[in-house]
Amino acid sequence: MHRESGGPLDPRLTDFDWEGRRAAPVEKLIDLHVHYRGDPKTLDILFPLLDRYRVECIHLIFDRGAGKDDLRRAGTYGKIGERIIPFFRLDLRTGDSDQVRRARDLGFWGLKFIHPRYPYDDRVYDPILSLAQDYGMPCLFHTGVLGRSEHKIEAGCGMSLMRADMLDTLANRYPDLLIQGAHLGNPDVAAAFRASQCSPNLIWDASGGIRHLLQGDPRLLYACMYGLPDAWTCFAWSTDTTTAVFPPEYADGWPNQIEYQICYWQRIFAQLPVKPGTADLDRFFYGNARAWIDRIVAKRAG
Repeated sequence: MHRESGGPLDPRLTDFDWEGRRAAPVEKLIDLHVHYRGDPKTLDILFPLLDRYRVECIHLIFDRGAGKDDLRRAGTYGKIGERIIPFFRLDLRTGDSDQVRRARDLGFWGLKFIHPRYPYDDRVYDPILSLAQDYGMPCLFHTGVLGRSEHKIEAGCGMSLMRADMLDTLANRYPDLLIQGAHLGNPDVAAAFRASQCSPNLIWDASGGIRHLLQGDPRLLYACMYGLPDAWTCFAWSTDTTTAVFPPEYADGWPNQIEYQICYWQRIFAQLPVKPGTADLDRFFYGNARAWIDRIVAKRAG
């Protein structure tokens, strides 16, 4: 990873104001990790913010049990397959592949994996993954540490079942399956980057708590990327948000989640021993995600 030679730093590394709670402007964005939990009011809040920050397209993850009415409702805010790539959350207590068929028949484009009963690379999930590959449906995997809640029924699940290196195994086992790892493998950043170097069908979204780990020591990110010629093509900016609005008790002066997430990564990148160049930042905030979505659209058309 090397900054473009000569010239000043990109304004995205100098014009943000962390203390003033203001990100440096980004020309355009794509968000590969957004949630919809069934309340249409959240879409009324989310999409005006997406428009304000020039978010061109989102991966929208629907809760398990979502149906055509949910897709239709979301589709009033943007065209499915153009503004919205819809993902259906699977029940991973079994390897039932019928739910893949149901998701496709309902109109979902992709599949979300979280709370597995078995490790992601266990052969029990082969029927699901094989059918997803056949259908050209991208798969988004939560990886790493998992929040706890009394509402989560999949007791006993933890990060040991959702490690970043397991996606390397799956990417090799299913070379025509487009695989997205969430949260940059938090905390297994090195495994995430190394896996992507060997697997052109694997990308990572930089959402969730991984930002706290890297802000604590940005050199960790630099060490994981060092010596990898295509490191800046392996991951993409994302928010992991629902409405993009913080609850008041968590806002801490930030106008919204999007502004916060942009600025957080600008702050991390500005502290790297070798600063990213303009082309690197363009890839992170937009280009990598745009190329990924183009592959999803092409595979579905094929």
